[in-house]
Amino acid sequence: MGPIYYDLSEQFLSSGIKFKYYGIARTVMEVGYELSRSSADVRFVVFSPAHDRFFEVEPRIGAASVTGVCDPNLPAEAKPLRLRYSFPEPHRLRDALYPIVSAVVRRIGLRRWRRAVPEGSLREIDLSGQVVVSLGRPKMMADYLMAMDRLGIRMRFYPLLHDMIPLHEFSHPRQSMFARNFAHDNQIVIQHSENATNELGFHQD
Repeated sequence: MGPIYYDLSEQFLSSGIKFKYYGIARTVMEVGYELSRSSADVRFVVFSPAHDRFFEVEPRIGAASVTGVCDPNLPAEAKPLRLRYSFPEPHRLRDALYPIVSAVVRRIGLRRWRRAVPEGSLREIDLSGQVVVSLGRPKMMADYLMAMDRLGIRMRFYPLLHDMIPLHEFSHPRQSMFARNFAHDNQIVIQHSENATNELGFHQD
């Protein structure tokens, strides 16, 4: 069996104390810590929206980490602006402006990355056919799955889905934008997964 790639993008892309240190991010770092101590061939990656690529990172573990547990060892200054990669339904004005806004956001992200991350310090990695495990939020996963689709890269993707039970309540046409985006993102994740597991232990094969 080849290496397992564990996704730390949630920690890299999250903003604010709430998302960086609690809830889903906490789950990501705790599992990352345990995997770093295991005998398995586990490697750690983050997705950079500025490059539309994954990079292998050497996480800080335990006392070496600012979290005391695990972090991707990337400067906060490198964190890009976030722009959704897909939407639940078309919108004429938004879709017309999206390519322009996307180009500007990417340019800002590249500038931040180049200023904060020493050139050549991280290795871009091709995850085609590789086992990738992610415990992040669906919207983070959906973004990079769409990016990988555009590049023709198909990973062997194993996500943990959080808070899936309420999805059956999101069928009303006047549901909130959050609910529509949430259902849309989870649909993308499930469609791309080899085996999706939720917090209660249910599997999608």
